[in-house]
Amino acid sequence: MAVRWETVFVQNYGRLVRAAYVVDAGQDSSSRRWWRAHRLVRRALPLRSGRRVADDAEAGYRTLLARVLTRSLGRRFPWPGPLRRGAVPVVGPEHAALDRALAAVPPTVRAAYLLLLGEGMNRKGATAALQIVGAVDPYAAVNGALKVRDALDADHGLDAERQAELLDEPAMNPAAAEVRAPAPAMLRTARVGRGALATAAGVFALVGVATLATGAWSGGPEPLKVEPVRPVTDTEWRNNPNPVLAAWPSRGDARADTKLTSAAVTAWRTGKKLVIGPGAEGSPPVGVPQLLFAGHVDGRPVVVLADRSRLARYTEKGLELSPMPVLGTAGASGIRLAGTRYLLAPWIAKAQVATLGGAWQDLAAVDGVTDPVRPVPGSCYTGPLLRLTTKDVTAPSPLTLADLGQISLAHITVGDPHAARYLDTQGVWDRLGCQVTEWGTSAVVAVHAWEFATGALPGKAGTGTWVCLRGDLVGGDNLVRAVLLGPGGTATPVAHGTRLCSARGGPVAATAWWKAPSGSWYLLAAGAPGVDRIDMAVGTLKGSGKTYATLGPVPNQTPTMTVKARDAAGTDVPVLGVIGG
Repeated sequence: MAVRWETVFVQNYGRLVRAAYVVDAGQDSSSRRWWRAHRLVRRALPLRSGRRVADDAEAGYRTLLARVLTRSLGRRFPWPGPLRRGAVPVVGPEHAALDRALAAVPPTVRAAYLLLLGEGMNRKGATAALQIVGAVDPYAAVNGALKVRDALDADHGLDAERQAELLDEPAMNPAAAEVRAPAPAMLRTARVGRGALATAAGVFALVGVATLATGAWSGGPEPLKVEPVRPVTDTEWRNNPNPVLAAWPSRGDARADTKLTSAAVTAWRTGKKLVIGPGAEGSPPVGVPQLLFAGHVDGRPVVVLADRSRLARYTEKGLELSPMPVLGTAGASGIRLAGTRYLLAPWIAKAQVATLGGAWQDLAAVDGVTDPVRPVPGSCYTGPLLRLTTKDVTAPSPLTLADLGQISLAHITVGDPHAARYLDTQGVWDRLGCQVTEWGTSAVVAVHAWEFATGALPGKAGTGTWVCLRGDLVGGDNLVRAVLLGPGGTATPVAHGTRLCSARGGPVAATAWWKAPSGSWYLLAAGAPGVDRIDMAVGTLKGSGKTYATLGPVPNQTPTMTVKARDAAGTDVPVLGVIGG
């Protein structure tokens, strides 16, 4: 639903003033900076009324924030006018340390710090936002802000979570002090009048400052009695050919219960009983949270909210944060709701459930809420797999999602990464459960298994299957390792931040030590299609092969080994187990 400038201005006035105040760090006394920030934010409101700023409140806030940061970085701070005693918050020693650290760096670094710690953006999002507002070298600004964060932790014992809290306290955040926005209509009238009546402008400034001190603009909007949430209608996803979680309609039998939804938002903003999942940031929500679900699950109240980068699930036990799925339709087709139930996207036509190695069974759902799914006890991965068939959207189907312990689910694929297939529970995946479980503590959004080579194990021990297992993480990082399946199976150390075993990666090889049933050790290596030669050496022993090679026996594992792989042109091919060690 389209929102107007006036709505965004009133709902986010305090946060916008905070942004101007933080970027102005060290320029003057706190009181003068405080009122100067108010004036700058008022001038960021366009003079023409009734215009649409964006299609939703969150996008509108980001647009108005960009206007405030542009003016702040351009040093377009108006003189604050006559000052009066009023609601300038008291600054404590921690706030003072934060303010001194920000005063010592350029304004662009302060803006980056605000975006990272105050707005909860990741590095990529903050860099993009700084580029939009015309900051010089936004990459350096973000790096500088991270150095400020780390220095405050090292020198003053203020970790990132505490720094984010400081930015939300009254000394840095006027919203916490319940400072209200001036009425947009009155503000515009005064600004137009200033162009012709300088004397009247002075009177207006006096009235404006005095009113901010007492918190009572005549005719201005009253503070909201409850924390707002942003509902979404059932029509939005139908108008998007590639829908994401932001298009989900608000569902649940209590979605109109403002007391329940307000309690969830308050818990997020205050951080009480907060559980922060891997890859998520514990800062308050950015803007008005989207309402995904509010209802009763197995007799207990549950609320699921979202901002631009996180999912939040509120229950009687507290609030849990998880990163927002980032892989489009696949990552946004299902989330873990509560207990053993899942909430499915409106574009899901059919749902099935299975465990690794088990058969698919139909899973019923009502208004997107599935029947309970009972995990099967096992030594490693016991969580269910969901196979979802989509309708009316542009996405491959069916999709396979795995519950790795977070609110969001991981997208699971198998096969050549250049032509990945959906997961069949039979086959190589039923022997990878332990490997997947190891990654449950990381912010995994997708896992891919590629069976790239097979070969006979030494001593007639059977056949070994080499699988490249890749996990893509929130924020663009990844985990990659090769796993040898078969008798005495083993795995290479994990490599980070690589294209290997992805659609953009080239040939790959892998090597690992393998212990035979006799107790002897062998060095094994295998290459994927595209590898033309493998050379190995352990001490004085040497061996080679085209795409598969073994070397041994040797009494023990030894670090003095070398393994090299090349393609047909003689170019080196990366070897997992060497680059990951």
